[in-house]
Amino acid sequence: MDHASAPVSATATGIGARMATALVLIAGVVVTLWFGSTPLLAGIFGIFLLLAAHEWAGLVGLGRVGRLSYAGATALLSAGLALMLMRGVELGLAAWVAVSWWGMACAVIVAAQQGRNLLPSSSAVQLVIGWLILLPCYTALLSLHAASHSLLLGLMVLVWSADTAAFFAGRAWGVRRLASRVSPGKTWTGAIAALAAGALLGVGIMVGLAPAAGSRAGAVALSGSGVVAASIVGDLFESLMKRRRGIKDSGALLPGHGGILDRIDSLLAAAPVYALGFAPLVSP
Repeated sequence: MDHASAPVSATATGIGARMATALVLIAGVVVTLWFGSTPLLAGIFGIFLLLAAHEWAGLVGLGRVGRLSYAGATALLSAGLALMLMRGVELGLAAWVAVSWWGMACAVIVAAQQGRNLLPSSSAVQLVIGWLILLPCYTALLSLHAASHSLLLGLMVLVWSADTAAFFAGRAWGVRRLASRVSPGKTWTGAIAALAAGALLGVGIMVGLAPAAGSRAGAVALSGSGVVAASIVGDLFESLMKRRRGIKDSGALLPGHGGILDRIDSLLAAAPVYALGFAPLVSP
């Protein structure tokens, strides 16, 4: 999420490429989620997971062979998890592990904003952190799709809409930086807009999926904001990793968006939180 305001002349081309890429990706994702089977999605998501793992290994500082090896190991792990899910094995523990990690990531981000480094310097530990981030998101997405295509689409709409609200609100009115030492482009205005969008859309998703759950509207709104808050943490942590490496984007696969991690950083943290806290409230 880029929440900061910037001169139009300097960013119009970038925004155009960003929007065009986003529209293509959104259309492809929506069609695939709605009409594709869960095994098909396991393969498609697995490809994106492999690419994201390759980029993560680059953020850690690995060379070409190391990146490929890490991506390969991630592919094997994800394939094993997908097979377990297809055989009916519950993998809710993975989501709890991820939520616990993202709680620790909050402390890492706050410390970085204060000028302190709590991020482990060991490459091996950072690679394990990558698995704690990537694999639970993968299993959460597949579990949600297996439960309800609409439920998974609701997650995407929630994250995309909050991201968009943050981007445009930040550009229009953003002044005060959210975390200047971690990601200078993000503002409090953008974050507040995203949280508000999460609450409103959360209730909207509930109305669409489970109208009878109207008595839980307050809890749903709070949970929707919680999912968006997690997405902001995911975004900030990836920004911190890039800042440590002195790079702007995790890759260059997506015009206007950088790499795969740059596009899914919010989803990585949001998906486990959505699966554990939001989905049970609105399950059709």
